[in-house]
Amino acid sequence: MIDKMEYYTNLESLGILKRVDCSKDEVDAFNKIGIANLPRDVFYSNSEYMGVRYYWRYSGADLPEDKIQAMVLVQTALNIKTIKKCVIFFTVLAVASLILSAIVAFM
Repeated sequence: MIDKMEYYTNLESLGILKRVDCSKDEVDAFNKIGIANLPRDVFYSNSEYMGVRYYWRYSGADLPEDKIQAMVLVQTALNIKTIKKCVIFFTVLAVASLILSAIVAFM
């Protein structure tokens, strides 16, 4: 089972969620309260740059699970459609190549 951070990262890579950086005031507040007490919708990087930790939220993370699943299904359908077009293209290319090679062989 994947954790919440990986789940949201995968949804971000699909274009369903968008990462929104926290403001400077929020970052200062989060640094004061510590990572153990962060709100549930705030994520952080494990690395620090010059003593500053990076925090963000995901817009759309409050979407209902069925809406997210529907969006994933639509994305999957679009990917399958693209794969189908590629298969058709390469099949036509292979058939054309076979026809041309047969024509050249019988000349």
